[in-house]
Amino acid sequence: MSRFDQDVVGVLRRPRRTLAALAELRAPVVGLYAVLMLAGTYSVFCLLLWSQGHAPSRPGALGLIAAEGYYLFQAALMPLLFPVLWLVFSGVVHLVARGLGGRGAIRAGLTALGFAYAVPLTVAYVLPDLLAFLVFGFEAMVLGMRVYGPLALLWTLGLSTVAAKAAYKLPTPRAAAAVCVGFIAQGVLGGIFIR
Repeated sequence: MSRFDQDVVGVLRRPRRTLAALAELRAPVVGLYAVLMLAGTYSVFCLLLWSQGHAPSRPGALGLIAAEGYYLFQAALMPLLFPVLWLVFSGVVHLVARGLGGRGAIRAGLTALGFAYAVPLTVAYVLPDLLAFLVFGFEAMVLGMRVYGPLALLWTLGLSTVAAKAAYKLPTPRAAAAVCVGFIAQGVLGGIFIR
């Protein structure tokens, strides 16, 4: 098993220890690998949806992309968009955490937050959506999202709080506040493109 695989499994099995070690590693490219894992998984899923003729119920990208080609557009965009969302998320967390008295380098935050952001979104959001689609069909994703969507959100926020605590040496409430502001910032941008 590669170091990356060990880190992904570690985030799932021993999140505090693994995220602390990732923060100490201070290697943003490692966080980027996790984000690219999320982006690649999401892109493959979007290609599958597009290849079977599906379209979102409402247009995204401010209505500029035709619904019938939207999932193809999304598949091509994800490898660019998710790294940008991660940078926005991590950058805002860094600024807020430092403003709340945190001490730590942006490199620590980028590394740990890359995994805290990407692993739960891949495992609890994209993969369940893909499974619901493959087993029950396109319409089942809307129903399934009501269950795994909130779980993925809570898990992402929880792991990101652990990562921010480790990277910025903050108490839980301050780390959680920084994470919430960062997640909202990336969500505003991501909501334009992700359907």
